[in-house]
Amino acid sequence: MKADVVQRLTEHTGSVNTAIFDATGGYVISGGQDKRILLSNSRSGQLVQSYNGHGWAIQDIAITRDSSQLVSCGGDRMVFVWDVNIAQIKRKLTGHQQRVDCIATNKDGSIVASGSFDTNVCIWDLRAAPRTPLQMLKESKDGVSSLVLSDTQLIAGSIDGSVRTYDMRMAQCIVDSLGTSVVSVALAGKQAHFLAVGCMDSSVQLLDRNDQGKVVAAFTGHRCTEYRIHCDANDSLIASGSQDGSSLCHSAFWGKKLESKYLVEVTMTTSLTHRHLVYETSLPKPYRIVHVDPDGNGDDAENPDDMDWINRGHEEKARRRTRLKITVDEENQIHEVECG
Repeated sequence: MKADVVQRLTEHTGSVNTAIFDATGGYVISGGQDKRILLSNSRSGQLVQSYNGHGWAIQDIAITRDSSQLVSCGGDRMVFVWDVNIAQIKRKLTGHQQRVDCIATNKDGSIVASGSFDTNVCIWDLRAAPRTPLQMLKESKDGVSSLVLSDTQLIAGSIDGSVRTYDMRMAQCIVDSLGTSVVSVALAGKQAHFLAVGCMDSSVQLLDRNDQGKVVAAFTGHRCTEYRIHCDANDSLIASGSQDGSSLCHSAFWGKKLESKYLVEVTMTTSLTHRHLVYETSLPKPYRIVHVDPDGNGDDAENPDDMDWINRGHEEKARRRTRLKITVDEENQIHEVECG
């Protein structure tokens, strides 16, 4: 996959710790060591607005879906709530004792959650008058590094090596222990059935939320040993930054159900990397597949849809032929497939 730089935003002084798009993708909101939040046009690169008020470096930013307000956090040990249009602070929320590293809001922006180096997660209801937390979650044994907030769940990644999923309706907490520090968490896959978890061992682990948090795939190739490296995902790709300044994008094809009997092991080898991935039994559509005949006749198939034994859920045939060796070049063009 080739990616070209379409815009460079250079208004910050010093390192940039966080950058996000608004819901339309037309604007980028960024924050960093210079204590400023900058709103820039993603197409022209022009600086639209600067938000000043933090006294310490900014660690994370979130914006509501309607782009009316944003929230930010950092070394101030507070959460700042901003009016986007007039660039003024509406509220400062207190409750943390150390640097606040991550922040999240729900869809309508009424609920804010923040995670801190003090190991706590604070939850605020912005519709209420008090500026102290509505609730404080203290289960983490180390700093909280990443948060995802939905209408019914709060997911928190921690340096203690765990991902905690809080069900706010059932008042339950589910803990998935990964054995290495967690620095980033993102929902992934159709209907958010999976979690993409970035770890300090330079891996992104894919957890099946419908199978007790089972790790179904691990993606490597980037470097993450010292800094918080963000990962993100959609229905087909997992992307991750790297300490060496590069970005990696992994194919991750999944469906409604992911069980061991439906899995296909794939070893992808290029001149630059060697990766072992685990896919569901639907292969990437753009690839030209050879040797796909389930009886081993070795017929070529220009159209991957000819792979009835995989794409149409013929489980018995798929179980007999679950190992593929795929050789690709630097541009991810497949040259050979061996079915074993």
